[in-house]
Amino acid sequence: MSDEKVQKPTRNRLLIILSIITLVSIIFFIASTCYICSRDGFKKEIKIVQDGTTIDSLEIKSLNMHPGEIVNYQVVLNSTASGNYEVVMNFKEKEDGGLKNFIIVTIMDGNKEILNKKLSEVFTDGKIKMNCNITAFKSYVIDIKYTMPVETGNDAMSTNASFDIEFTIDMV
Repeated sequence: MSDEKVQKPTRNRLLIILSIITLVSIIFFIASTCYICSRDGFKKEIKIVQDGTTIDSLEIKSLNMHPGEIVNYQVVLNSTASGNYEVVMNFKEKEDGGLKNFIIVTIMDGNKEILNKKLSEVFTDGKIKMNCNITAFKSYVIDIKYTMPVETGNDAMSTNASFDIEFTIDMV
């Protein structure tokens, strides 16, 4: 009888440990097969010069994505003078890794959508112009979002894109 009492708590502990391992495995499996995910936190700060033209660039190196993924970038403009500024973005392809045909670029100026099209079209369309009313000593944010639609097929796997976004900023 004493052997049975010793085996029962050991068996119960073993079942509890097994249950915990199974639960953790299920949670890990669900998290690793998630089709919608987002990478945030990419930020580029540009200080606007007062006399002349500000030129700066954001380098996107070997961007790779999977179906359903969203990658967010923020471009933060800072100026010591309030006024209307023309911001010109020029997307310059550095290497064609095939991804440009699959991802959608969305550019937002606050709540206003400036652009929403395939990256391949952005490369061929030329420069994107925005008029921005910037207040001195307040950050002005432009959001750039790259999305690979969930329905994108396996053709997009192991593709990438490398490009620069050149910013030219003038007070108007």
